[in-house]
Amino acid sequence: ELFNNNKMSITLEGIEDLDLKGFFFDDNTFIQVKTSEKEWKWHQIQKPIINFIEVYKVNPDAKFTLALNNSFKGDLEKLSNYKNLDNKSKKEIEKKFTRLCNKTSNEPEELLLTFLKNLSITHLDDKQLTLSLKQNISNILNINTSAGDIYLSVLISNFLEWAHQRKTII
Repeated sequence: ELFNNNKMSITLEGIEDLDLKGFFFDDNTFIQVKTSEKEWKWHQIQKPIINFIEVYKVNPDAKFTLALNNSFKGDLEKLSNYKNLDNKSKKEIEKKFTRLCNKTSNEPEELLLTFLKNLSITHLDDKQLTLSLKQNISNILNINTSAGDIYLSVLISNFLEWAHQRKTII
């Protein structure tokens, strides 16, 4: 999407964190990618969620995606399937979500619940992501897959340098 949309940018916060801030599909989606070597726990999503809520207060039409590299289960898995939950499970997750958010911010419950409808939480498997990157590089540059491996290596090398510099890539 970066190639096709000059309004989109990636802001690198450091080697451990990537934020896609800006315009994705509908010019109004914010994505944050988070990594962890261990399974994701409920409390770990608090900081990125609070950051999203700050944007949401200014732009209530925005959509938000939290992409996690590792698996999650329990309430976090329920939250990722929020839109498909039965009413009883939705109410339980809404209550737990409100408590999580209000540990560090004191937002009205109504705001948190309307924000929740604009939130998507997804899992990015490292192997699938690597394969997808190779295929996209090969397709975009019209090269064979083995050459795509080299381009991916160069991209990762540059990415690490840019992350170290905390650059914004447009």
